[in-house]
Amino acid sequence: SLATAYVIAAGFVGVVLLALWTLTIHRVAWNNANLLLFNPLAWVLPLSLWRRRRGADPSLAAARVIALQLPAALAAVLVHLLPGTVQQNQPWLLFAIPVWLAIASGLRAGNHST
Repeated sequence: SLATAYVIAAGFVGVVLLALWTLTIHRVAWNNANLLLFNPLAWVLPLSLWRRRRGADPSLAAARVIALQLPAALAAVLVHLLPGTVQQNQPWLLFAIPVWLAIASGLRAGNHST
């Protein structure tokens, strides 16, 4: 499903951003607010998405990742709105936040189309 592809890609992007921030001296990659949108913990979700499509409840770990991800996405918006913020990530905000909300809704409501 598209949700599964998204969380796998989001986890991969999150790992790359985290590695660039912590393992390199590339200053442009430091403090990247997109890490709030593309979380490495997203890799916890594919199994729960698959289970949800078959009518089973998502795992507790998936519920916790979603409970962490939604406030993180809100924090990304707040960071974007801070005066003096130089990172221009509005397109990523506009892309990722609705997707995370749809995934959270699908996992919670039992929507089998996620």
